Amino acid sequence: METPTERLVRYLQDVHALEIGASYAVDNYLTEGLEIHEEEAIAAYRAQTKLQGEAVLKRLSELGTVPSKLKGFVNGVIGAVSEWVDVAHDPDDRTVMTLIRYYGLAQTKAATYEALTAFANAANDDRTLEMAQEHQANEFATADRLFGLLPSVSTLEGEAGVRHLASPGGAK
Repeated sequence: METPTERLVRYLQDVHALEIGASYAVDNYLTEGLEIHEEEAIAAYRAQTKLQGEAVLKRLSELGTVPSKLKGFVNGVIGAVSEWVDVAHDPDDRTVMTLIRYYGLAQTKAATYEALTAFANAANDDRTLEMAQEHQANEFATADRLFGLLPSVSTLEGEAGVRHLASPGGAK
């Protein structure tokens, strides 16, 4: 049976792998059809993902362990494949799919940081707890920003007649 600290390390490795996959995805997104404010949102998410990945790696090192290379590799491959699923769509549809993909990714990361928060609490690891809570707040803020961009995509705004979408839940 795992100790709380062993489980904490496993979840740190999981979230690190998720950050690696997310980093690969946001570094290699399809740029065609993106407006400047969409480009800026994705660039900000790219920087956030990189910093969070580095912070998790540092925390793993401080705990005397290393990330899981296999988990990071698998998440990187998944990120690469998902980007090319939409290549047959027109630019506006690709923009919608990109924003949806990153919105979902931010929500997934927020949920993973919630689990990490619970295990950090169980292991009495305040440093990991604070990091997880900060990263979770970042992910919720990013998800809200990306969700808010959807109505401005010309396909949704013009052709579908969407005027405003309310964020389903928003930040915690």
